Amino acid sequence: MKAGRRLVLRWLAATVLLFSFLQAGADRGALAAGSREGKIAELKKAIPRFYEIYCTEETAAPLAGALAELEEADPADAGKSAELVDALAEGLGGLQFRWDSAVPRVYLATDDGSGASFGTRLDKSHDYVAAQITVVDEEGRVIACDTGWGGKVRIRGNTTSQGDKKPYNIRFSEKTDLFGMGASRKWVLLADLYDPTLMRNYLALDFGKRLGLASTPDFRRVEVWMDGVCQGLYLLTEKIDAGQLGLSTKNRSGDFLVEMVFAGTQEGDNIYFSTASGKYFRLREPEGASELLQKWIAEQLDQFEALLASGDWKKVSRMIDVDSFVAWYIQNEFFKTTDFADTSVYLHCRDGRYYGGPGWDFDLSAGNCNPEVYGEALPSFEGALAAEAHYFRYLMKYPEFRREVLRKYLEAREYLEETVKPGGLLDQQCERFREPLERNNARWFKGAESYIVWQKTPESTYEENIESLRAWMKQRELWLTDYLTSLAAGE
Repeated sequence: MKAGRRLVLRWLAATVLLFSFLQAGADRGALAAGSREGKIAELKKAIPRFYEIYCTEETAAPLAGALAELEEADPADAGKSAELVDALAEGLGGLQFRWDSAVPRVYLATDDGSGASFGTRLDKSHDYVAAQITVVDEEGRVIACDTGWGGKVRIRGNTTSQGDKKPYNIRFSEKTDLFGMGASRKWVLLADLYDPTLMRNYLALDFGKRLGLASTPDFRRVEVWMDGVCQGLYLLTEKIDAGQLGLSTKNRSGDFLVEMVFAGTQEGDNIYFSTASGKYFRLREPEGASELLQKWIAEQLDQFEALLASGDWKKVSRMIDVDSFVAWYIQNEFFKTTDFADTSVYLHCRDGRYYGGPGWDFDLSAGNCNPEVYGEALPSFEGALAAEAHYFRYLMKYPEFRREVLRKYLEAREYLEETVKPGGLLDQQCERFREPLERNNARWFKGAESYIVWQKTPESTYEENIESLRAWMKQRELWLTDYLTSLAAGE
């Protein structure tokens, strides 16, 4: 654990410089008052807000003592001030964040401390606010830290932002690699409030990985603390952007990423446009595109849809990455993703070729939607959904595409069976994260009471919700096998 503590010294370059200065044998007593005050200010800036809560009691106490002594010290006493600089630096360097052997933790602190109560500044309608960000792994090692207030946090999402347990976008001051998922400044924290199992996003993204959907963002379960309060279990994921998808950001590269959203959506300075077919998109990449480029992208999407409807498979298969569209279809058809026909539908173009996905937003999938709002068909394990949505209503008419879907799905059946069997992935997740799940549910689980009208009324216990999901997935796998087999046979 000592090695983990020393990683805290990376928090701020000023701290390291201070130790170098002291070790060089400088005369502490000769430090000018202004210099001492400057060093103390730098050290105070590096102290994690809420360290008394976020760090172990035994390591927080020396720092708290040094700060208390500093308040009472006579500024004119140069020798004493120098001693306190040392004590403050040692207290900071000795901090050990609290950790959990079951799950990594993400510690967040906003500059005005309003995040835990979702005050006026940390709101969906506002932009990023300054924050300290520290990530601690299951062994207590600080693997990422941005405590000089260069980090940022904001509430994210559309429907999910309305829930009590808020999802977040976090942004480090520089590219940071979290758990081997690659270096990026931007990361996403999904709250999964509307899924009483907290499993649907995890399982759907994992299924996307197993299907070979390369655009699927990497992900990791974490426990999030905001401004001194535990917010519960979250899913940390890569942010879907040009870097994650390998798109060129050059203005004339022709690469772009769009997200189909509800018609009329307008948020901030984001760019939205409609195509001739009536689809409504948010332009995700490139950022800050000119009106001319926006018009060109809209024209490209119209031509793309016209080609899909042309009946010419040879041309279609040259224009699209078939494997990605097959995997994207299976992922969303199996989970019967509620919003897949209307919103959170990503499509990207790279080097003149179209790629399906990444798949996203699965908290209201796999039967977790209110039949009184959506009708009885959508939450049922029976019935096709993705096959009738946007691009797939064209693609599923091609025998070649249907055959490839069936082939890929039959390969994936073993994974689905392994997931829901006793002791499979679903049970493994429940057992591995049992204690973090209990902490999460103690605060957020309301029994047989839903958070939003679109959510299916949950079962009265967490375990019953898990069994409900297991049963739905088992039945869905059997139904979809028959459906896809009959489609392929009917060509």
